[in-house]
Amino acid sequence: MLSDLAYISEWATAIVALLCYKKYRHTAMQPIVFILWIVVAIEVCARIESIRIEGTNHIYYNAYIITIFPLLYYTIYKHTLVAHRKKRILIISAITIAIILLRAVTASFLTHFMIYMYILAMIALVINLLIYAVDLLKTNMRIVLKNRLDLFIFSGFLIFGVSYIPLSFFMMGLPIFELSASATGMLSSLQLSIVVLMNIIFILGFFWTSPIKRNT
Repeated sequence: MLSDLAYISEWATAIVALLCYKKYRHTAMQPIVFILWIVVAIEVCARIESIRIEGTNHIYYNAYIITIFPLLYYTIYKHTLVAHRKKRILIISAITIAIILLRAVTASFLTHFMIYMYILAMIALVINLLIYAVDLLKTNMRIVLKNRLDLFIFSGFLIFGVSYIPLSFFMMGLPIFELSASATGMLSSLQLSIVVLMNIIFILGFFWTSPIKRNT
């Protein structure tokens, strides 16, 4: 099944990130290994029925929201060079995280998936990545793809984010977007395919890029 392939791709990416850790352990890209292994841990927990709460695994995906996204925002912030763009990322990230945490303490965090908070976090992620892209394009530095692991990682997340945001509204079961079971299944398969693509981009970046110099 495609869901199993996506799950395997997440494991493969986390393992490759660990194997290649020496390439980037001294850089601002270091948090990516923790991000990828948190993803794996959450997916493992979500699949174990015996540790579900009231028959749901929503707590684990809610934990994904409040752990993964702050780490991603921080990583993007550290890679952005110009001060006023860093400030924009900081403001967007702080507001988003504050809203998510407020919702987490006022909602049924254990048994209700915070889908709107996930979408909000994803929108903030895409905006932050676009700010980073502008920052990168406006620098005078020569961009050598083989030396830029960050471009592979951020591109993968950007592709996933840009595709997930519109897909999520169709898959949430809103009355204005009522779909047949086959249509919903097709969109779910598309989303899982993008997850696999994202992880392939990650793996390519880890293997293909050169070790990052300590002075970068």
